[in-house]
Amino acid sequence: MITRVACTFILLFAMAGAPQEVPALVPYIAPGGVRDAAVLRTEIAPGMLVTIFGERLATEPVIVSDWPLPESVAGVSVETVTAELVRPAPLLFLSPRQINAEIPYGVKGDSIGIRVRGPSGLSGSERVPLVPSAPRVFAIVDVSSARVSPERPAAPGQVLTAYVTGMGELDSEGLAAALVRARVGGAPADVLYAGRPAGSLLDQINFRVPPDVGIGELSFELSVGGTPWESAANLAVAASAARLPKTFHVAVSAAPGGDGSKDNPWSLSHALNHPAALSHGDTILLHGGVYSGSFTSRLTGTPEASIVVRTAPGERATIDSGSSGQDALTVNGSFTWYSEFEVRSSDPVRSTENTGSFPGDIKRGSCITSNGPANRYINLVLHDCAQGVSFWTPSVGSELYGNLIYYNGWNGGDRGHGHGIYTQNETGVKRIDENIIFDQFGLGIQAYGSNQAAVRGYELTGNIVFNNGTLSKGGAVDNILFAGGGTTKANIRLEANHTYHTPLSNVGLSRLGWQWDGVNKDIVAIDNHWIGGAPALQVCNWDSVVFRSNVLYSKSTAVATLLRPSQSLASYQWDKNVYYGSPLFSIGGQTYGWSDWKAASKVDQTSRYAAEPPKGTWVFVRPNRYQRGRANIVVYNWDRKSTVEADLSSVLRPGSRFEIRDAQNFFGAPVLTGVFDGSPVNLPMEGLRVAETVGTVSVPPRHTAPEFGVFVLLPAS
Repeated sequence: MITRVACTFILLFAMAGAPQEVPALVPYIAPGGVRDAAVLRTEIAPGMLVTIFGERLATEPVIVSDWPLPESVAGVSVETVTAELVRPAPLLFLSPRQINAEIPYGVKGDSIGIRVRGPSGLSGSERVPLVPSAPRVFAIVDVSSARVSPERPAAPGQVLTAYVTGMGELDSEGLAAALVRARVGGAPADVLYAGRPAGSLLDQINFRVPPDVGIGELSFELSVGGTPWESAANLAVAASAARLPKTFHVAVSAAPGGDGSKDNPWSLSHALNHPAALSHGDTILLHGGVYSGSFTSRLTGTPEASIVVRTAPGERATIDSGSSGQDALTVNGSFTWYSEFEVRSSDPVRSTENTGSFPGDIKRGSCITSNGPANRYINLVLHDCAQGVSFWTPSVGSELYGNLIYYNGWNGGDRGHGHGIYTQNETGVKRIDENIIFDQFGLGIQAYGSNQAAVRGYELTGNIVFNNGTLSKGGAVDNILFAGGGTTKANIRLEANHTYHTPLSNVGLSRLGWQWDGVNKDIVAIDNHWIGGAPALQVCNWDSVVFRSNVLYSKSTAVATLLRPSQSLASYQWDKNVYYGSPLFSIGGQTYGWSDWKAASKVDQTSRYAAEPPKGTWVFVRPNRYQRGRANIVVYNWDRKSTVEADLSSVLRPGSRFEIRDAQNFFGAPVLTGVFDGSPVNLPMEGLRVAETVGTVSVPPRHTAPEFGVFVLLPAS
């Protein structure tokens, strides 16, 4: 977790010299003793990590391992004082002469007072300047997390990550609330991401070193929210070894013996076999057309420079496995990004009387089978295969990001088969972020363990998962499932995900564990929307659960929980949630009303419950980390308005051309196009149509509008 990595960047400084005489035992802050924790300057910004120097600040050294960070440790707290209020600061390190803490977000004014309260008294208040942002760099690392230094310099065009503090306020999605710009050696650097990842103590800025930058010790400069450029660090840049990255071309009509040039392109199978001319950092462009067949990729980049496979700008490239019965794309290589193309099966057969997961008369495989480590699958469209992504254990450290995954699977004689994502993992962390996953025959995301396969190490953020199972005769099933036998499920985090099963149907659910599980270790679920289903969510058999700031709506049962003997919900961090609709809550099959639930469970003490359905309009705009000007837009339109306003200012600059596509009909005509003028846009919520399925399905897909809509914002030329 970044939380632990952050601590390795926070240097523990000791004050030199004798302090002035003060009363015994009372905490004492040295004059000028409040500094940012990165480079020890005095300007302080909201959310910044700070170091406080002094005497008698604590009785002994303590490195805080709790998350979220506590506001008091061993009777010691740090208070931030403004003209409006006094607020505690979360703590991450204490010692007699030093405290590291985090300035709370939302503090306002031109200055802020810092004081330490201990068991023996309260220190004086040290006044320091307060500014909206003051980015300070702890370290700049490459994709392998190795620190960039003169001994390990960056290369032109390389993507790096700066771990910083003091970037200022964040929006509701954890992204920088103000525009973040970067320069290297005076040349503009593309900022791919600026925000604070879930569970992190540090702000993070992902940027690309300008490809035409000079070499040497160059200044890395930052500007947040239009502030003057400030030199944040020195960045060592060296010319990449002997060659610069190249671009190669692939075409459907390629003749044998091509050299990968635009005029003499490679075939797709040749390109994916890692030709000798291809090196790490190179790009393969897929030109428009349908690439028929099943393909295997052996492309292998390096941690410092991945290979990129993507559709040529302005074109539509499709891999179609047809009726081969094979997976469309099997990835056995590593350190490669697959981006922005389409994968499908055009076989028309969607049902069989045979049962089980491998009927002989269904001639479609997975869209993608991921076997190799450290690959990324970005902004792909994966549909009408047997399964969207088979995301298996050997694919260590890989990522699924921003993909549209829909209509996968078939009707069997027993049930619907085929999931959006089927995954297992044992080491490291698999990331499943910002995907749109809907209308499979089976489940949306299934992480399912066995005696041979673990379900351990997952981060799911910003996914939109809805109405899965609805194409099968059996109806809606799990949008998200973590379950199964075998090795303990552990180290799982779900944050800011949006699920939806049509509430009036009162079917479907999501499950974090199930009743047949043994011992599950730990799971965190924060800021998710669990909408629809019966129940909306089931949580079973965990040693440790953090369940906070979630929104749940069901017409039958809000949440069902199952505990092991002698365990109680009171051992969980479960609070600050909002429930709508059903007043029923379940513990081990025993049903409670709202008041009795709180009394019996000892959780949800500050949560809220409303018997009526939700009202109003909830709109979430989630910027895409890999493509500037792209975002997913989620709309819960409880008042069923014909149009809904969406603020795109977190993604687009005035004057930017854009188009908005309906995720449920992505290749149809855009629902809205224009030039952004800074005003909210009006999204249509009526008259929307779904894309057609490949082949005939027994239960045709139905659009979720006007109550629920998902859109994709794209830059337009």
